[in-house]
Amino acid sequence: MIEKKRIGIVILNYQSYKDTIKLLKNLYEISQISENLELFTCIVDNASPNDSVEIIENELNTVYSKEPFFLFPLKTNSGYSTGNNAGVKFLLEKDCQYIFIMNNDIEITNNNFFQDMLTSINNSKSAIVGPGVIQKGKMELPLKRERPTFFGIVSENFLLPIKILINRNKRNKLKRNKEIQSVYSVSGCCFLIDAQQALEDGKLFDDRLFLYEEETILGERMFSNNLLVTFDPTTSVIHAHGATITKHYDKKKQDKIKDQSFRIYLDDYRLDFNDIQKTIIMFSRKVRWKYEQIIASLK
Repeated sequence: MIEKKRIGIVILNYQSYKDTIKLLKNLYEISQISENLELFTCIVDNASPNDSVEIIENELNTVYSKEPFFLFPLKTNSGYSTGNNAGVKFLLEKDCQYIFIMNNDIEITNNNFFQDMLTSINNSKSAIVGPGVIQKGKMELPLKRERPTFFGIVSENFLLPIKILINRNKRNKLKRNKEIQSVYSVSGCCFLIDAQQALEDGKLFDDRLFLYEEETILGERMFSNNLLVTFDPTTSVIHAHGATITKHYDKKKQDKIKDQSFRIYLDDYRLDFNDIQKTIIMFSRKVRWKYEQIIASLK
């Protein structure tokens, strides 16, 4: 009898139980044809003020009672980082060395996705591997190919329209040549970790982050520890980007949270930047938000 490889999955839910239930169905269907894999799924509810816990619990009891799906409700909403850290801790206790972090608004269409990702992380000996992410029918670039420099951050913010055009060209190249590559950070909507490498003090993310910059800080931590982060666009997921966040936070609130999180990245992780550089960077981000408002109004 072939021993099944156990893979953990953390899904964070906040009010959007319909997305979570849809993803559970997606995972169940794939698990039924994945003979050599055992998917342990932990749904962490971030203290949803609606009936999410009751509805998901009923779904698990009536539809998936024989599946290794677990609901882990939190008493308070502490955000993306703390919620996912709770799920990772739970799955470590289930002896999962390889753990996926998944947004509940993704869809997996490749039945070999889990095996492909497991092969990718083993072959590359990476701490983290991210798949290609398809949004609005287009393959997205990895979050950050290289470690951000002072000049790179500032120029990207001040010259955002030019950066958008450059990225459009890069996406076209990626569509033609889906090359596996070492990167600084991958999209947080879906990625796989080797827990033996990626965790620090039993945690994956900085608990102070409520939303945003989790992947950037994670990438810096991997960089500092000489660990590999890999982007593998040969397999992919579909992502309804921002579907959950935009339901609960307007643009102004999102930008404020982004700046708070990015400040933690600058102050506690990028000690190579001086105070003047940090001030200029934060000012350039305000310019970026203005650009984004103008671009959004033109759509």
